[in-house]
Amino acid sequence: MLGRVGARYVVALQPNLAVSTKRITAREQTLLGQLGDERRQHYDAAFAAFRTRLGSVDDARFSWWDLSDVFAGRSEEIFLDNYHFGDRGNALIGRALCERFEGMTP
Repeated sequence: MLGRVGARYVVALQPNLAVSTKRITAREQTLLGQLGDERRQHYDAAFAAFRTRLGSVDDARFSWWDLSDVFAGRSEEIFLDNYHFGDRGNALIGRALCERFEGMTP
């Protein structure tokens, strides 16, 4: 149905603790350590594959944004566990999405 009205599609790649570029707190460091090297390498490879595949989509109705560094330089607690963030993280992601949507042409 959305295709019939010319809808545009947007995918946002969001961070998890293994690929985040934020300064990690002591609690987040503990969580990251529990993840293990093998799983951390898996996430690095998965995000690289996402970037490659999303970048290869050739469709004017499709956009993608890499928000995996949206927490860069921040040092406060953001992650609840290895994969989820709380209200602070959701607010930062929301702001980043709004900025990008505002910059889109209709």
